[in-house]
Amino acid sequence: MSYSVFTEVLFLLVLGIFFLWLNTKTKNSASFNKTKILWAVMLAFYVAILLWAALGSRSEGYKDSLNLKPLSSYFIVLKIYNTFDVFKQIVDNILVFIPLGLLLPATFGIKYKNKNYFLVVLTGFLLSFFIEAMQYIFSMGFSELDDIINNTWGCMVGCGIYALSDKIGMQGSDVLLKKGWQKCLYPLASFVLIIGAVWCYRELWLCRM
Repeated sequence: MSYSVFTEVLFLLVLGIFFLWLNTKTKNSASFNKTKILWAVMLAFYVAILLWAALGSRSEGYKDSLNLKPLSSYFIVLKIYNTFDVFKQIVDNILVFIPLGLLLPATFGIKYKNKNYFLVVLTGFLLSFFIEAMQYIFSMGFSELDDIINNTWGCMVGCGIYALSDKIGMQGSDVLLKKGWQKCLYPLASFVLIIGAVWCYRELWLCRM
């Protein structure tokens, strides 16, 4: 992976650990409301940076720069070895929406339930759809269905991390994991396994063809 992807992974790892630590420590204390303010500020800053990067700093594209074929970028990466930029774009589009799935429910104190989980993921989908639609309408960069799929997937990973924080409790200095905490790791595990498998296929098989 390129340096920029490693930087994103490191940032998200630090953010995830910090979130789990702080949210677990304060969720049953008087500091909980102050923590929600912190998440709200971080969410607002994140959305502002995201919209600026997606809409305010993009180079001009073309009117016909629209790709509605699902998973087309994955097929390109799996067929042609010299397509690292496409692979990196897939990873970037997943990583960039993880903070949304993490910070959005934390800001509003949403309890982890299937309905609430769906609403957060739907918000991620709609935000991604809005960005891709604006890019197409105003000819900024390229609009792809894969971007929406990957963004939504990233939001699901963030939701999983948030749900995990609801399954972690403290009893003195001991960390307690509530029943069902493993399910919270499914979105993150799917990301690691699928992206890892694609990378291994490229490096161990496709490069020899």
